[in-house]
Amino acid sequence: MAGITISTQPSDDYTGPEHPEHKDDLEVIQKLAMPYMRACHLPRSVKYFRSPLAVDDSRVSKQIIKQLDFKSIKRIALRFNPLLEKTESIRRFCIILSEPKWRTSNSNLLVKTSVLSENNPPEVEITYDNGQVLLVKTENLSLRDVMEVIILHTNLITTQ
Repeated sequence: MAGITISTQPSDDYTGPEHPEHKDDLEVIQKLAMPYMRACHLPRSVKYFRSPLAVDDSRVSKQIIKQLDFKSIKRIALRFNPLLEKTESIRRFCIILSEPKWRTSNSNLLVKTSVLSENNPPEVEITYDNGQVLLVKTENLSLRDVMEVIILHTNLITTQ
């Protein structure tokens, strides 16, 4: 290995990060890295707003089901494409509506289920006796959230 010398000392033309010319660059890099280091433990994104009342979205308590009141509702229209991903809440709500307990609570209640082939978002349209219409887009809502919205709106209408 003649002609090759290995030196551990930096040469005069060395311009690494500790070189005085790069001192300002190093400070800039450290300033830019600080916000990243502070935010690296945060979640990447928030998927959708969650109701603070929805503790466990997979279970609906009996108290919430008992609060359902279809006496002031004239018509419920369910529209969804079952092949899309975010239709679980509306499908589960459809199962609840098909139970005989709710069908007998209001004999004039008309439930219409429309299975769509387009990529429209799933929605529940509720028409009340006084003519008001509630449209709930259930794409990013759990079953519990859907039921809470319907219960709150129905209670507001019955108290008017």
